[in-house]
Amino acid sequence: MTTQADPVTVNPERTFQEARFVFRRDLCLASLFVGVLAAGLLFWMSRPSPAILAEQYDRELRRAVERKSTDWAIHLSRKIELLTDGAALSRFRTALLLQEGGRSSEAYQVALGLGLRFGPAQARAVAWLSSRLDAGDPLCWRILVRARAEIEEATKSRGGVESLHELMARLEMRAGHAAAALGHLEQIRSPSPETRLHLALALARLGRSESAREQAEIVKTQMLELSKSASGDLSSWIMAVRASCVATDYDGALATLQEAGTRFDRTEPALLWTEANVYLMWAASFLNRKPPDPVRAVELLVKASGYPRVPDAVPALLTELCMKGETGDRKVRETLESTLSRGQSPSLVHWCLGVLAWSSGDAAQAEDHWRLSIAANPQNAISLNNLAWALLKREPPELDKALSLAISALRVAPDVPQVLDTRGQILAKMGRYQEAVVDLEAALGRLSEKDRPHAVLADAYEKLGMSEMSAKHRRLTALQGPQPEVSEEE
Repeated sequence: MTTQADPVTVNPERTFQEARFVFRRDLCLASLFVGVLAAGLLFWMSRPSPAILAEQYDRELRRAVERKSTDWAIHLSRKIELLTDGAALSRFRTALLLQEGGRSSEAYQVALGLGLRFGPAQARAVAWLSSRLDAGDPLCWRILVRARAEIEEATKSRGGVESLHELMARLEMRAGHAAAALGHLEQIRSPSPETRLHLALALARLGRSESAREQAEIVKTQMLELSKSASGDLSSWIMAVRASCVATDYDGALATLQEAGTRFDRTEPALLWTEANVYLMWAASFLNRKPPDPVRAVELLVKASGYPRVPDAVPALLTELCMKGETGDRKVRETLESTLSRGQSPSLVHWCLGVLAWSSGDAAQAEDHWRLSIAANPQNAISLNNLAWALLKREPPELDKALSLAISALRVAPDVPQVLDTRGQILAKMGRYQEAVVDLEAALGRLSEKDRPHAVLADAYEKLGMSEMSAKHRRLTALQGPQPEVSEEE
């Protein structure tokens, strides 16, 4: 027998209450969702855009630069990089801030990274590095030389990037490779006055004097016109001076500098540096004549040495003149002594007279002059180094005094290979072979072939029981000529 289920009874009032509860719950949830969505949208709309944030950071960046808060300025600059598409331009500004804050090595690395790749800051970064090279910054020169292969590769893979060709040309010119520099400069289709000036320099070094003079005269005319116009600045005057020097018009170069001095501060470092280089180039022209005029060259080199910043080539040329042992030595000595009697550049002149005395075999007089040079300028690393070398070569050698002088020279010029070589040879003589090897190997690759201390390294390695390394350096010693008696600074 089939049983019938009880009929389902529905309570209309209860069903209505449940439905109303569900409706209210869903309505609350929907309202909450809409509220959260509206709040998020309102927050998103009220939040500053990246451009506005970057503008705010930029204002703070300017204040940080004014306060010379370099680290905070760099931090802000990097924030701007993350917010804007102009990251490359911001990195270039970071490089400038690093350089201003005394962190030049980092600055040049950042700028070099920008210069090796396409971007809005590439040309500016390369131009800035080129300007630091032109200013004679040795740190910039060393960093770019280490990156030379990368720059060369970039010019090959990106033939249209003229700024890289120009930078490479500057490096080749500084290294003395005029033909290679000319090859890079000829890749530039629309040369700027600066490029044309380097082209003139390359042509002059290759003996193409007329072509060089023609290019230099074009630059000189353009720059003189620009410098005397309303838009002319100090850089246009300086370029006109450099063009006059390439055109061998040294009197005209000095006259232009005199006129620039009436428009700008005469003590402006850039003007003084340019004037020192005019005297240097003029001196070199007297040495390149046939026959050369060493006396006039010495007079001009001594003038070049009287500026707050002395071009590196001045002591190098004076060393070359003093070490040659020509018949003009007596006149050179008389010129130097006359300069000394007028109280001009006593430290440099005593150093020169010391080199002359040493080259003529008078070690005692050389030492006296170098001591006077150091007394006039305790920061003269060349005289400190040469006196240390002289004490090393005494019989018997005065090693403790020599080492003290070499250490003082390294405090002034920590990266000069000749000074490292001197200290290394002193340490080897003292029997401190391990320390000697460190100094000598640090100097080895940056010395000229004939100056490399392979004989000293061979002895040091032998004392350390490293026979293979000793034998290697003995073989290299056999390929060298006689060792120099005075350590010269590059």
